[in-house]
Amino acid sequence: MKREQIIILVQGVIIFAALAFAVGVTRAPRHSETFTLDHLHNTSEMIHLLNLDPPQAQQLEVLNAKLRRTLQETCHRNCTARQQIVRTDETDAETKEKMLNKMCEAYEDGERATLQHIQAVRAILDRQQRNTFDKLLSRCLCGGCEKGCD
Repeated sequence: MKREQIIILVQGVIIFAALAFAVGVTRAPRHSETFTLDHLHNTSEMIHLLNLDPPQAQQLEVLNAKLRRTLQETCHRNCTARQQIVRTDETDAETKEKMLNKMCEAYEDGERATLQHIQAVRAILDRQQRNTFDKLLSRCLCGGCEKGCD
């Protein structure tokens, strides 16, 4: 073989390897990436990850829309109360405590809504889908903790 033919062959192999790598990376399962709450709220991604049938997918869309509305409302309440606490010149401990309670109540309402949502989603899943969902939840909810979950 001539030197030029060898160079062209090597270039072809390098291009083929790069393309194969690119296709492999873009088509790799998403289970290997960090799983966050954003993934849980992404209806189309959850439909794919849990292999939902059309009726389940429709139910999930309704549940996710309801949760989004609730979390927007509780987030607004929480942030409003937090701003009031920070901006107030009140030195009255009782007044600040009431503001803090309003902030914590809004946060608690959001947590309760999230837990109710998780239970509602689990209720529409079959056993295999629930197992997958629970594993994804564990990665999501416990991933930020230094020690993880038990």
